[in-house]
Parts: sequence; C-alpha cells; structure tokens
Amino acid sequence: MRKLYTEEVLTPGQSYLITGDDARHLSKSLRAEVGDELVICALGTEYDCRISEITRDCVSVQVGASRPASGEPGVKVTLYVGLPKAEKLEHIVQKAVELGAGAVVPFAAARSVARPSGREDNKLQRRKKIAEEAAKQCGRGAVPEISEVVSFETAVSEGAKAELALLCYECGGDALSKVLSENPGVSSVAILTGPEGGISPAEYERACALGWKTVTLGSRILRCETAPLCALTAVMYAFGEF
Repeated sequence: MRKLYTEEVLTPGQSYLITGDDARHLSKSLRAEVGDELVICALGTEYDCRISEITRDCVSVQVGASRPASGEPGVKVTLYVGLPKAEKLEHIVQKAVELGAGAVVPFAAARSVARPSGREDNKLQRRKKIAEEAAKQCGRGAVPEISEVVSFETAVSEGAKAELALLCYECGGDALSKVLSENPGVSSVAILTGPEGGISPAEYERACALGWKTVTLGSRILRCETAPLCALTAVMYAFGEF
C-alpha cells in the first residue's frame, strides 16, 4: 500500500490535505482516484487513510484508524559521522536509514578531508530526500532526522546525553560486543565514528571526558563509510532487531 510521511499531528475522523510533490505524485504519476487507500506515517504512528478529493496540486484524505508505526526499532540510535566526501555521506545516510538509525549527524572533525561549503543547504536537502526515499523503500514508520553539519564539540556534547555513547576508535578500546552485552535494555544509543583521517588524540580525550565509551570494531581498520554501518548493525543485532 502507498505510504507517505508527515511531521504533522493527525486525528482519526478528520480530513488531511496532502500538497506539494506527494500530491502531484499521487495525482499524476500514480493516477490515484477517490476512494483509494493509503497509509500516512506521522511522528511514529501509522494512519489508514482514504482519498476523498483530488485536484491538480492537492489530495484530500479522510484519516482513519491508527496504530504504532511498523518498521521502527525499539532502540533509538543516532550516528555521529565524521564529515566524509559527499558521495560517501549520502551512502551512509541511505544505508543507515535502511538499517534502522533514528538520526544521522555529520560533524566537522580535525582530520576531515571534506569541509562545509557555501552549498550546504542544497546538500542537506539532498541528504534528506535520500533518507525519505530510503524510508519509503524499506517500510520505515518515520523518516529519520538528517542533521546539518555540526562541530565536533556539538556532536560529542549532544551524543553524550544518550544512555549509551559509543566512540569507535581505531587505536583501541573494549570490543563492541562486550560493551553491548554489559548494557542491555537501554533505549538510546549514540555511535561516533571518525572521518577519513580518523579521530585526533585531542578529540578522543574530549569525548572520553564527556563519558563516551571507547570501543573497537575489530583488528581491521574500516573505511569511514563502513565503520558507522558496521557499528549500527551490531547494535541492532544486540538489541534483537535482526
């Protein structure tokens, strides 16, 4: 069944107006008709809806029964990714959404090869579009948040608020499997991985001072686009999502 996403609050029994690209896609590309059914995901809840009116740029639906959104994991995982080259970050966003991440936050690290540019707004909108398309493709109940590029300090400070904050460090640490087995039942996890050049010693010390747990992903050094997806997969497996 067709699935759309919104950040607005829906109420069963009331009407909801779909506009913009979604409306045009329904009316022109999919040739939807009055009476057709679709699902709208809003803030972690799915609503069964029926089309009541269609115009060129608007589709009105009647909101029906609601239920918790399917496709959403029981643990909220936020990926903090050292800013890589654009195509690598887009790959991370797409696959992280498929694997169940709740948010992706790129940050400018001391050793990042890439740097924020004057076209960041366009890049952010592209990443958000990639996330939305990935969410639709894999049946997520919500589109994960894709953040603008933040500073390293913002990343480690915000991530430290998670119940479990994991710093993936190539120079050592406890095995990720060990740390996960020692912390069952948490509802939020932050994962931080470095850019192409890795995490600097100063960044490592700052994260540790804020309470991040240093973990290793094994004896092999993973690429910057592989490490976050590897860690995310391990967390999802440990919390029974696979």
